[in-house]
Amino acid sequence: MSSHHICIFHFQDFKSRTDLRHIGVCSVDPPGCTDIDDALHCRDLENGNLEVGVHIADVSHFIRSGNALDQEAASRGTTVYLCEKRIDMVPELLSSNLCSLRSNVERLAFSCIWEINHDAEIINTKFTKSVINSKASLTYAEAQMRIGDTSMNDEITRSLRGLTRLAKILKKKRIEMGALTLSSPEFQFHIDSETHNPIDLQTKELKETNSMVEEFMLLANISVAKIYDEFAECALLRKHPAPPPSNCDMLVKAAKSKARHFTSPIRRYSDIIVHRLLAVSIGADITYPDLMDKHKQAALCNNLNYDHKMSQYAQRSSVTFHTQLFFKSKGIVNKEGFILFVKKNAIVVLIPKSGLEGIPTLTVEDTVFRVFDKEKVTISLDASNVQHQKIRMSLVEPVIPGVSVSPQSNCNSEPDAKKPKLER
Repeated sequence: MSSHHICIFHFQDFKSRTDLRHIGVCSVDPPGCTDIDDALHCRDLENGNLEVGVHIADVSHFIRSGNALDQEAASRGTTVYLCEKRIDMVPELLSSNLCSLRSNVERLAFSCIWEINHDAEIINTKFTKSVINSKASLTYAEAQMRIGDTSMNDEITRSLRGLTRLAKILKKKRIEMGALTLSSPEFQFHIDSETHNPIDLQTKELKETNSMVEEFMLLANISVAKIYDEFAECALLRKHPAPPPSNCDMLVKAAKSKARHFTSPIRRYSDIIVHRLLAVSIGADITYPDLMDKHKQAALCNNLNYDHKMSQYAQRSSVTFHTQLFFKSKGIVNKEGFILFVKKNAIVVLIPKSGLEGIPTLTVEDTVFRVFDKEKVTISLDASNVQHQKIRMSLVEPVIPGVSVSPQSNCNSEPDAKKPKLER
């Protein structure tokens, strides 16, 4: 029997856990996702309120402090997602099987369960080690389809509708309190199954279900504030650097809610540490010296921050490399875009379909450019320096003598008609 179908848990693994196997839990992820960190549920309570649960893979059950798995995971710090490859933080047997919250199998989880009223106000919060049996592993598109299909009214579909409705209220409240949504478009490549070269480049389409999952993961990370009260000197916090002032001159200040790393222990070692601290705080596990040593935790955080930064560089480099491969085969491509920023000697143009941002260099007078103006550009690969190939963007319209270039009538602006493979 394949290792992907083997899962043996001892009775002791379930003994001290809350049994949630009867609840209609499901996961919602990108297509092809196998390292499923999280699952959710929403159901009615007899008192008229709702019970909402976020269930996170209990990786710390398998990776105990100081063992070989723990040392390697701490060294790696994070899973790295490249365009055609995933470099796991933990072995695949854990990341894609024993820890992954796949459907129709029993899995160990760390659950955050709220009682919430219909105005999305939290009545109470409970954390517990649990055992679940997810009833469905859905993609964002599949979950969205269920929500919109009026002929479907099963337990999972009702749960998804309840979660989506609450998520909209939660997001509205966050924005009203000054929360900012700062994000860049994410690429997805269609890869030729034979050559492994990219044959199309698009931005990822975000659906309501993307936002739904994001809202409840954020709520869970914020709810873990319990451990900060008990372990103020060694609790790990999520901290994002402040955006440059020039990007935020006209924006309100962000709300200062504290958030922990909790929802992605399969791919972030920091979340494993938070799970261990939380388990101690609710009496589900015992502590160990290194966990309470703020100097060792500080050294660990330095390594994790470095690993995270390097993984971001690797992921961006992978996107850049595949983008260059794509345009290398296309020659010069005509595209329409919109101005994002106007600078002293350049404009930043966004190509909506592909998510590309380019900077056609300009030295002009008596020409007015405005943010969100539509422009036409050509895109090509500049391979004049083999060591430093780059994507070059040139202005076509508006026509400016001495600056604009002619549109390429023979360029391949559409992808090859081959059956693609969708990459995360």
